[in-house]
Amino acid sequence: MRRHGLLWIFLLAAAVSCTSEGTDDDGAGAAGAGGGAPTDPSDPNDPNDPSDPVDPPPPYDPTGVVGYTLGLGLTDTVYEATGEQFAGMVGRGLGIDTLGPDGALVRDVFATFSHHDDIPSAPQTSGVMESTDRAATFGNYETGVDVPPQFAIQLRDGRILSYAFVPSSRVDSAAGSRLTLDVQASLDDGKTWDPLEAYADLSQISGGTGSVGRLSGHPIQLGDGTILLEWYGQYAGDAGGFRAELLASSDGGLTFERRGTIAVPPANTAYPEADVVELEDGSLYSVFRHHEGSPQNGQTLATLLYSRSTDEGFTWAEPKELLVSFGGRPAKPRVGINPQLVLMPNGVLVLSSGRPDNFVAVSTAGATNPGEVSFTEAKVTYVNYPSDTTAGYGSGVLRYHGSSGNTGVVVVEPNRLIQIGDNCANSWGCPDADSGYTIDGKNRVWRRFIEVDSPDVGKIDLASKYRRGEIAVQSDMTWGSELHRRARVEGAFDGSNDYWSSAVADSSEGTFTIELDRTYDLTRVGLSIRRDFSGDAKVYTSTDGESWEGAPIVTATGRAHRAIEYFILPELVRARYVRIVVGSEAPCDEELGSDCAFLNEVELYTTVDGFENDPVGNAPRGYRDISSAWITNYETNEMGRALRLVDSSDASMSLVRWTGVAGAEKTFEFSVLPVELPGGFLFDVEGEDAAGASVSAYHFAVFPDGSVAQYDLAAAMWSKLTDPGAVPIGATTRVRVEATTEEASISIDGEEIAVVVPSSPGAVALRGHVFSSSGTMPTGDQVLIDDVYFQ
Repeated sequence: MRRHGLLWIFLLAAAVSCTSEGTDDDGAGAAGAGGGAPTDPSDPNDPNDPSDPVDPPPPYDPTGVVGYTLGLGLTDTVYEATGEQFAGMVGRGLGIDTLGPDGALVRDVFATFSHHDDIPSAPQTSGVMESTDRAATFGNYETGVDVPPQFAIQLRDGRILSYAFVPSSRVDSAAGSRLTLDVQASLDDGKTWDPLEAYADLSQISGGTGSVGRLSGHPIQLGDGTILLEWYGQYAGDAGGFRAELLASSDGGLTFERRGTIAVPPANTAYPEADVVELEDGSLYSVFRHHEGSPQNGQTLATLLYSRSTDEGFTWAEPKELLVSFGGRPAKPRVGINPQLVLMPNGVLVLSSGRPDNFVAVSTAGATNPGEVSFTEAKVTYVNYPSDTTAGYGSGVLRYHGSSGNTGVVVVEPNRLIQIGDNCANSWGCPDADSGYTIDGKNRVWRRFIEVDSPDVGKIDLASKYRRGEIAVQSDMTWGSELHRRARVEGAFDGSNDYWSSAVADSSEGTFTIELDRTYDLTRVGLSIRRDFSGDAKVYTSTDGESWEGAPIVTATGRAHRAIEYFILPELVRARYVRIVVGSEAPCDEELGSDCAFLNEVELYTTVDGFENDPVGNAPRGYRDISSAWITNYETNEMGRALRLVDSSDASMSLVRWTGVAGAEKTFEFSVLPVELPGGFLFDVEGEDAAGASVSAYHFAVFPDGSVAQYDLAAAMWSKLTDPGAVPIGATTRVRVEATTEEASISIDGEEIAVVVPSSPGAVALRGHVFSSSGTMPTGDQVLIDDVYFQ
């Protein structure tokens, strides 16, 4: 006999352990029996998603402390080719900070790909799609010859420069070879473009004047304004094939000269397609493609190599094999093409590459030891290849067909980026002779969200709270200009570490004071003072905004940040007010004058879990027994990220459980937004008996009418604690339970509604909490949960 409803879920939560690591939702999304809620695109059970299943939760940790997490989000189509059109061989892509009509920060993302045959002589016909919602959707398709942005960068002066993949011409002289680079420039965040010409003066290139080499990677700008650009080609007298070179411009990107050689290949070897990234310690790190074999007999794709420069690219260390660890296995060399590197705002280094398949790898070593690189975790992100062919080539060739392995990467949040790739390589990837594809043989461009979360789950969503008026800022760092509109108070916590996405003062020192929405226990502070330039900062705290005595909790001196630096506090710090005092060293930007102060980014971490540092579409970190629940940023009513519970199955319910250190007293607090509630929403304070077994010490429910009730196990009945509407559908309500093993006080939005005794006897300590839907029937319960505190 199947039992349903609130009593059933109580018995199940109290006595049965739900052990599913993923979700067993049937993919119906949020609609369920409620019938009106939109489907969450971050739902990890989307049946139309061709990507691998999303990640299970990390190993259970009873302390609730989690380390770095690499999470894969869902895959979606950016562009679907029509007819015989090719669409693949993607480029780097570009992300820029702009302001929307409401003044909120917008991250514009451009995805670039090719329509031409993948042969050297083919005209370079490109396609570009634009997103104005952090890559959630793409539109504004444009196509043509080298449509910008291609190899693109936004400079500190606001210009965007886009360099074409293939230099347009070459002129030789006694001094060497001069290449003409086709460039397009935009002064309005990519809305309009004007053509320019740039030149690169190199050594004598081998071959006829039609041999011009190719650009690779992406341009970067150093603190002194120098623009670096990667190029590969072959010089007269080289014994090997393509070499990886670094070009440099000191005049704003119009003329380049050789800065240094990343790697010179020996005979029967080639080093095309290098990318370079500036690490947190100011050194340059490069990964590049590698071929072996004679050009006459055909070259074989070999393992990726890397090199490093500690003098801004003038000299480079000897190349070494890149080692990558997949799935916790020992690190080993990995073949790949077109490597792309990005230093995330949170300090994690990401490598994107492919062939076969597509993958990402992360190095977290530099976040604690600046400059160190070790790709200790990697995951395959997209797989499409054929299993059969009538063309007569072997399985080894088939394995390299399908997706080309060319990828692009664009940062969209401090801990989130997108990887862009193709389903079929242009011209050769999905020929008519091949069949049995992992996905299909159609030409399309896809994007996948990649999440790289740093330790600590208690990040305060300062940006959302500021927009809602829940926190306030007092600061003299209010400088702004029409050219740099992102420079404003909100720039200090807008999620971007781009140079001008900062709070700025035209004085030698600036003060930035945040009044939080409550008193928190701080665990960690993240700071980026002035990107690429030396700066100082001190962080002070206060519980009343009046008394600021005592030493600063953080002192940072002479930091030239290229990513956020995290300061772990040795003990919890109680704070309602946080004050950051910053100063910067000259030179200052011309429009600021002789003195300036920047606060590029600040992050605050606490014992309250707002899910801002959890991967969207994946399980919440630190929880276990997870069923039909995931992290979402979709229609969260300005919560930012939240935990979504969706019960759309009549065979299971939505549930998450968090267990910490047992104690006699606990405070349990959270915000809840019921989206649909045909059955109800349950929340428990979980205890343990003398034998250590789980006891549902306090078992509460929000009924469909918005009333709050408590269950009494001995009486087998619910007792209502409020009238209907106490927790209304479609609105956010704050719930607080202050519990001991003897009694508990429950409050709604700061007002106490009842003092109750335990729901079931026997608890000698309290150790955790549970959120769940009402039961197996009716289906359709859907709630959002945020800012969870259990202490």
